[in-house]
Amino acid sequence: MLHIADLAGSDLKDSGIVINSSEFDFDWFLRFFDAAGNIRAEDMRQLWARVLAGEIEHPGSFSLRTVEVLRNMSQAEALAFKNASSLVLEETDGSQFLFCDSDLSDYTINQRHGLGMEDILLLEEAGLISALRASNEIEVGESADGFFNGGGLALIFESDGENASFQYKSYPLSQIARQLLPIVQEEADDGYLTDLGKVLRDDLSQIEVGVYRVLNREGNDIELDLDNNLLDS
Repeated sequence: MLHIADLAGSDLKDSGIVINSSEFDFDWFLRFFDAAGNIRAEDMRQLWARVLAGEIEHPGSFSLRTVEVLRNMSQAEALAFKNASSLVLEETDGSQFLFCDSDLSDYTINQRHGLGMEDILLLEEAGLISALRASNEIEVGESADGFFNGGGLALIFESDGENASFQYKSYPLSQIARQLLPIVQEEADDGYLTDLGKVLRDDLSQIEVGVYRVLNREGNDIELDLDNNLLDS
């Protein structure tokens, strides 16, 4: 427990933040340290330390339910989530998910990028993704729509002026996973988004598909480098 506190203290020292203890929920810290006292694996201790540092820096970032999920999370589940985090996509409304590739003509994309069905089952068991695949629809007409990853790329869908749509399935991230994602996600897999874009471009005959770099994004206002479609390179 003290080791976790020391690790968190090092993170906070490096960030140079000023701590305001009046904002703390001390019941949260009591529950946290009660749960953290039995953690022995070093990589899991580092995960707990990041949660502690994050809660101190931004009180209310992690719920007590998240602490309970962490208490029961195995090393295999934590590793599966860390690996899957590089493949997490986000819609323009902010919802985050893992794309389900089972309906694609090339349905091995997720597996080629390290996300197999065994990983999906681990993430479901840990309460990090929905146990049921969600059915989603993208509609494009006068305006484009698409997905984003954490690395500054956007997968954009457009039509030739007529309204068009396509359905896809996804594994939505739970609220707990959304809270933990910023501390486990190290780097988005840009190659995954471009590979996914290439297959969708082949599968969707009435929709134009492109992958572009995001130059600036503020809410729903997005500036893209539309002169460079990465699917053509």
